[in-house]
Amino acid sequence: MKKNLLGILALAIACTIPALLMNCGEDEPPATGDGGGGGGGDTGGSDGGVTIEDAGEGQPKSISGTVTDFQSKQPVADVTVELYDDDNGASLGISGTSGADGTITLDGIPASKGKVGVKTTKADNMDTIQYHFDSGATGETFYIISQTTVSLIAGILGVTIDPAKGVAAGSVYYGPSTDEEPIGCATVATDPAGGEIHYMDNSGIPTKDRDTKGTNPKNGYFSILNMEPGAININATVGGATESSILPKLDANTVAISNVRFLKDKYAANPQPAACE
Repeated sequence: MKKNLLGILALAIACTIPALLMNCGEDEPPATGDGGGGGGGDTGGSDGGVTIEDAGEGQPKSISGTVTDFQSKQPVADVTVELYDDDNGASLGISGTSGADGTITLDGIPASKGKVGVKTTKADNMDTIQYHFDSGATGETFYIISQTTVSLIAGILGVTIDPAKGVAAGSVYYGPSTDEEPIGCATVATDPAGGEIHYMDNSGIPTKDRDTKGTNPKNGYFSILNMEPGAININATVGGATESSILPKLDANTVAISNVRFLKDKYAANPQPAACE
């Protein structure tokens, strides 16, 4: 099981609120969140996934998991969960509602869809979508982020969240989702350019103190606030190397999580600079 999280926006009210980004489907989270749901560019499985069920060639597949509050890490009932195309961000027309224990199984995923996005929606929460889950996976974590958490994060950063824009979040990792470690001192940029990019402190709390340092080596989390809706390419650069993750679609007033990975078959060691702190 992956160790994230997505991946990434986190915060603390007398205590730390897990980063939103990234396990995010992955092991931990996103910010407001990959992990987030899975991490962008993942080739080693979705973030947070446990088992991949083989439905047989040509047979429809299913995905199951537990809807979890990003702050409390507790299961959340009565959440609408919908599946999205991992290539273009379009709805697959497959949805359901989480049970009293937060669990849900969604069936009927076309056999041609190797990966899917999972969106969670409930009143008083910010719509949250995690991309790059493996179709047929079980035991996933589907995060949902409360409006209170989003407001607190915005307060910490001194930022006003624009409901006409969205939040992209994730983590920068070395290795696949099944065997990963954070990469520190990576800087993140988007194509198209835009939004306010921030990284986290040692506790996973968003801070402007790392804006010029890049990702924290303890978590690798990043968040991009007030990003224009649409498809986004997230680029992470460290030690002269750059890798990318694609967010197929970011909607307004939504947190979208996708992690960036430097895979071990391409990099012999974590590219994090030796002096990174």
